[in-house]
Amino acid sequence: MPNTTLTNQPPAIDLDAIEQSANAATKGPWGLYQFGGDTLIEIAADLEETGTGYRARRQICRLEDEPMDNDPTHREWTAEEDWAQVQADAAFIASMSPNVAKELIAEVRFLRAQMAAVRGLCDEQDKAARAFEFSTPAWIRAVRAVTESVDPDEIAAALRGEGFGADQVATMLSARVAPAQEA
Repeated sequence: MPNTTLTNQPPAIDLDAIEQSANAATKGPWGLYQFGGDTLIEIAADLEETGTGYRARRQICRLEDEPMDNDPTHREWTAEEDWAQVQADAAFIASMSPNVAKELIAEVRFLRAQMAAVRGLCDEQDKAARAFEFSTPAWIRAVRAVTESVDPDEIAAALRGEGFGADQVATMLSARVAPAQEA
């Protein structure tokens, strides 16, 4: 029987809804620029510096240095902290153009397909072992431990429980994290 119980997983992301939004949004690339004495930031599509200012195909949004903050539990920020946060928010929004969103969606779908293939292989091998009345091989349990959790401590504990040594566990965990760090 396939082991499909996923633990400690992030909430499901509706990739179709994100893709639909990305397809409807103004095409990128997006850029940002500050003006108004460093009190305004605009994010725009196809932003180009002209030497005397900026030109863009379309304005995406404008952020001001005094955003609405009506949460009474939020401490008052200094003007510098507030402007730094506006700049960070603008940089993030500009970096997430529809093109980037679609690339991320494609990567998530690709990785999900790879994970499904790995799980399918494990299920087939597990079924074959059981047909000969063998228990589930340790390598299958190890692969399942690595692919079915996002918590490194939980994965390490499961691998140690399967008899893997500290060096092997460290190698498996680093291999699991490495592709995400390359991007």
